[in-house]
Amino acid sequence: MIRNRKLKVWNGLVWLNRKQISSSICAYSQKDAVNLLNELGFSFTLGEFRDYWPPCWGNSMDGIEPERGLWIEMERGKPERFVRA
Repeated sequence: MIRNRKLKVWNGLVWLNRKQISSSICAYSQKDAVNLLNELGFSFTLGEFRDYWPPCWGNSMDGIEPERGLWIEMERGKPERFVRA
């Protein structure tokens, strides 16, 4: 039996190039979000992820449809989908 899994959203901070950057993440669960962040090259634990704000997609994300992934704001109010280099 296939279940329809619902995506959830969070807003918080990631460290990138020695700076704290505002980020929004969309995943199926906290564990999935942590796995996604680690797959993208960040070092996160479930305990650290609990500092993220649920269910907050972030004001700058207005108009962006939630889909599994990570968005970061290198410039205030201009989120970009993060892709591992």
